[in-house]
Amino acid sequence: MAEIDIRDLGVAYGKLTVLEHLDLTVADGEFVVLLGPSGCGKSTLLNAIAGLQEIDSGQIHIGAENVTWKEPSARGIAMVFQSYALYPRMTVYKNLSFALRVAGVPRDEVDKRVRRAAEMLQITQYLDRRPHALSGGQRQRVAIGRALVRNVDVFLFDEPLSNLDAQLRVELRVEIKRLHKRLGSTIVYVTHDQIEAMTLANRIAVMNHGVIQQIADPETVYERPANRFVASFVGSPGMNFIDGKLLVREGALAVQTNSQVVELPNYDSSVRTIEDGRQVVLGVRPERLTLGNGAANDSHLSAVVDVYESLGAERVIWATVDGQMIAVRAGVDAERPAEGSILPLGFASSSASLFDAASGQRL
Repeated sequence: MAEIDIRDLGVAYGKLTVLEHLDLTVADGEFVVLLGPSGCGKSTLLNAIAGLQEIDSGQIHIGAENVTWKEPSARGIAMVFQSYALYPRMTVYKNLSFALRVAGVPRDEVDKRVRRAAEMLQITQYLDRRPHALSGGQRQRVAIGRALVRNVDVFLFDEPLSNLDAQLRVELRVEIKRLHKRLGSTIVYVTHDQIEAMTLANRIAVMNHGVIQQIADPETVYERPANRFVASFVGSPGMNFIDGKLLVREGALAVQTNSQVVELPNYDSSVRTIEDGRQVVLGVRPERLTLGNGAANDSHLSAVVDVYESLGAERVIWATVDGQMIAVRAGVDAERPAEGSILPLGFASSSASLFDAASGQRL
């Protein structure tokens, strides 16, 4: 068993509280991504799990064992850092085998583990090279391989792809996903890159100011964000927000903006007891907005065209609603609207989000 159970965790640097009363459970064999902006506490949390960060309160269990005060080497984990941290004068083979040789693992077993990891990561042909003769992607594969040879059940990744260019990040994302399927190990992965989070995770824990704002599968985090922060952080461009006042009409909902009423006939029925006149924020993903009146659209609004962007495979139209900027993803065949023209838009109300204007929480 390699379940990770974190209970009431607290970390502070003097008077600065980084993590407070944090709870998180990672199931055996699960891939959980800690996602958030710089300074949100995600790396601090990962380091606490690894035993590299002293904690002020709480407990950390790995498997059935309380490892709160155990040394990193006694926790049964392997960690991959943002920096490759390879020994420059050692070959790839020696870099991969170094920790095993120091631990006194028999030579035949060392060779077996090194070659198995090299085969998984497609670096067998580089075993006799030194790090300076490798590309960035190959070096990161070696860094991952150094963790793989440990034969542990828990792997911790601290932004391992952030130093790579876009194409290499795509390639290594695929490799890490394949590794998880092969190994079935428990993985906790830190990143600020939402694409990495969405493509790799079984569940995403979105963090801000040391608090887990939402933890759920990628689809739920994207389609039903728990609050406005999650909605804005996940997605590129992020979710569109339009300020307004909630209207309750014979059991159906609508939002009154400064210039128009947006009907929401099929929004989640659980909010229909909310009082009329409440200040809210209407959220709609850019790709959910369509030009004109589509057959599936039961909600409609108008916007004023500002900027038109061509991104190759798609077009993005930037427009304003009552002075608030929104984005509309359109297909490559979409007609380019004139700047300053009125743009009629539609969307399915079931895909929309409503947030309380004061708290930012989803309604």
